[in-house]
Amino acid sequence: MNSYNNNSKRQVLSLYSRIIRLSKSWTAKEPKNTCIEREYILTEARNEFRKNIFETDQAKIKQLLDEGNKRVGIALHYGIPYDRPEYLPPSTSYDVDLKSKTFKQRKSKSAQWDNVSPTTFSNKFGANSN
Repeated sequence: MNSYNNNSKRQVLSLYSRIIRLSKSWTAKEPKNTCIEREYILTEARNEFRKNIFETDQAKIKQLLDEGNKRVGIALHYGIPYDRPEYLPPSTSYDVDLKSKTFKQRKSKSAQWDNVSPTTFSNKFGANSN
């Protein structure tokens, strides 16, 4: 059991080091946002690791490590350090405001037509309703 704890500790420290290195070498898609995104990566990592510092359940530690590694991989792949909001459904797209760190849901093109009646459509586009 002790070697398992040492292995977990090593993995946690390795992930934290990887995130610190990532923050130092991070380049934003828009160069003017590089400093903001680097600071966000450091702050987010610091907060998440401190929040879980006293976790002793090995299954939970493994889950947290998996989530952290997945998030790093997604950030590297897409070039976006921000986590996708959990309250949005998977097919939802959204805009991110970097300064206020807020998310705004976009309406899909098909959703724009959900509440349009045939009468409204024909009046708007001059379609023949016969």
